[in-house]
Amino acid sequence: MRRLIIISLIILGWVVTVNGSSPKDLFTATFYYARSGSITADGSKVLPEKVKTGEHRWIAVSRDLRKSGEFNFGDTVIIESQECPGLNGEWIVKDLMGPVHTKRIDFLLHREEIKDLEFWMPHKVMMVSKKDSLNPLETLD
Repeated sequence: MRRLIIISLIILGWVVTVNGSSPKDLFTATFYYARSGSITADGSKVLPEKVKTGEHRWIAVSRDLRKSGEFNFGDTVIIESQECPGLNGEWIVKDLMGPVHTKRIDFLLHREEIKDLEFWMPHKVMMVSKKDSLNPLETLD
């Protein structure tokens, strides 16, 4: 039985738990790149040089998370990942993932960051806390 659990964790991705947080705060993490000048779902313009310097620490969330009201554009989430510490810290919800994805967070990264971060894809990350957007228009679709 123990072998089955370990094999399942390896196949499904790394599981991260923080201070007894609930499983609802556990998300599958992937990453994406965006071309210079691309526009996110909230209308923000992607500038790769700002992504590279960490000025733009943006995430896309799956549509089910957005529709649930758990995430709105402009919300700041604090992520913790034991497997990829470079992802730890504050990220701002700026984009939406395609409709086939569920319970996922997609990190906007610069192409040169991937090797440095040693990002294993996909893996699990924990949302430690969230700060809601102060802009009431951010919650409108």
